[in-house]
Amino acid sequence: MSWRGVLALAAALCLPTPVSADWRLAPIAGTTIRTETGFVDLDGTASRRHPLFGASLTRLSSGLFGLEVEATVVPSVFTGHQLVDASRVLTGSASLVVASPRSVWRIRPYAVLGVSLVRSTSSDAANLLPISSTQPGFHLGAGAWVPIAKRVAFRGDVRFLRTTTGDDSAFAVHGGYIEMGRITGGIAVIF
Repeated sequence: MSWRGVLALAAALCLPTPVSADWRLAPIAGTTIRTETGFVDLDGTASRRHPLFGASLTRLSSGLFGLEVEATVVPSVFTGHQLVDASRVLTGSASLVVASPRSVWRIRPYAVLGVSLVRSTSSDAANLLPISSTQPGFHLGAGAWVPIAKRVAFRGDVRFLRTTTGDDSAFAVHGGYIEMGRITGGIAVIF
């Protein structure tokens, strides 16, 4: 059985039948930090901070465990407008959430661990070194849910994402990969 299968089985067995659970839908925004890549970065911009936008849907019980799916886009990761015209990194992820029980604290700190699918693209002016790669990856992080009103909460977290190393592009240096940290926040509607 693969580690993904073990993670899925553990999540299914560990999730208690919730006494009460809620869904949290949150648009999120933030910034990347400390990005590294094995792809050719023609404009030398990948390591800079870049805005990040997305949405998350979290199923959080009143106990310890929950599940989350999330999608994000980071525009212009490789774009410096010297050689690279357009680029972006898209992520889709599924996570196990471990949060403090609702009965312990009003603010709910949490940790996430999950798997991701990461799509990296870049096109340069001469179309000599394009990037077009889709890779699996993993992520982990920590954050907190802060209640604002009965059906509204603030979500803030820090995460680390790493893809596998592979030669998905003929022009990848040291194998194409993306490794990035990120800081995000968002206001969630609870239903």
